[in-house]
Amino acid sequence: MEEMELHKIEVHKDGIWEETGYHTIQIGDRFRMFHPDGTPFIDSDDQHVLHATSEPFFDQELGVWLVYIK
Repeated sequence: MEEMELHKIEVHKDGIWEETGYHTIQIGDRFRMFHPDGTPFIDSDDQHVLHATSEPFFDQELGVWLVYIK
């Protein structure tokens, strides 16, 4: 079964924001997400640009892809 991406994901590479899939985020990447309606995802610290501290992983219990951020 293929997982459907609900958010637009952009990773900051070489000075530009490139759209990518969630599963391609790597440790150390700066990334941002947008909800399906185009509004930016804001974390609990009111940040829009996120910093990956893990590679993405699928949480079986929650049924979603996750990545740890700082």
